[in-house]
Amino acid sequence: MNLPKLSTLTRRDFTRLTLAGVPASALLSRLPLSAAGKIDSRIKGVQIGAITYSFRSITDADEIIKAYVDIGLGEMELMSNHAEQLAGAPRAGRGGGRRGAPLTPEQQAERDAAIKTFNDWRKTATEATFKPVRKKIEDAGIDLKVLCYNMNVKTTQDDEIEYAFLMAKALGVSAISTSTQVSMAKRLAKKTGKPVVITLHPIAKAILDRRRSRAGDNVTGNVFNLPGQDGSNKSLQQWIKSGGIKKHITWHCARLSFSILLQDENVDKATVALLLGHTSTKYVDTTYKRHRPKDHLSSISKLPMPEKMPSFLNQ
Repeated sequence: MNLPKLSTLTRRDFTRLTLAGVPASALLSRLPLSAAGKIDSRIKGVQIGAITYSFRSITDADEIIKAYVDIGLGEMELMSNHAEQLAGAPRAGRGGGRRGAPLTPEQQAERDAAIKTFNDWRKTATEATFKPVRKKIEDAGIDLKVLCYNMNVKTTQDDEIEYAFLMAKALGVSAISTSTQVSMAKRLAKKTGKPVVITLHPIAKAILDRRRSRAGDNVTGNVFNLPGQDGSNKSLQQWIKSGGIKKHITWHCARLSFSILLQDENVDKATVALLLGHTSTKYVDTTYKRHRPKDHLSSISKLPMPEKMPSFLNQ
């Protein structure tokens, strides 16, 4: 059977060929990606997408885009190395020997040369370098939402942070995600000149909104004019006495409760540490960890149970 010209492939042609046993994927693969239209991967109101890292076994970034199309994923979080590959970057020169084996002088020289070539390419990259990448992804019917650019607080240089923001701007993404240390957030805030934004609990936000409304036009300065630690604890002890509470409670207890409540809801340690204002998870693992077990009744109920009790219990 001769396939009609792709530009004249009508719905009737599509139906006829499908009924004849030609897979729809075979037909769609002959279409340019831009003709496929936007992929709808929303299921019952929930948008389904994926990070390209999930396709890391595929070494060709173009094939990763095709995999999205084949699966029907309409939203993408793009890893920076895949963005660079799609933009035509040279290979960075990884590997060179068996795992754990030292590189030979020739392999080390080859790797160093490849890394230099790659870094030189990065230095010449502009927004124009990455704009075609977004077009290629959009032409596939995929909505590019986030760039994932991993950073290390010890090894990532300032010019590399600038490079990450340049890439994100050119790709037109709404956010940059990263796998890094908590302290990197403060460095990024200093670098970008923008404060680190922390989401407040609705009650805390309502308190701030109330004080803001009372302050009128005078909204600068401290939100609360608190005394020192000793004075704050004296006021707290008066409240505790008035409430008939017999336990020893300090302001520190509120931070511990805050941490435990988040951990009980399976919030990751890095996020808990960030919300507590810490630069690492050290104190979440020690001072602010749960020292007592959770509800043992609900834990036991999660153990498997047979449909029928053992016969010896009925004797």
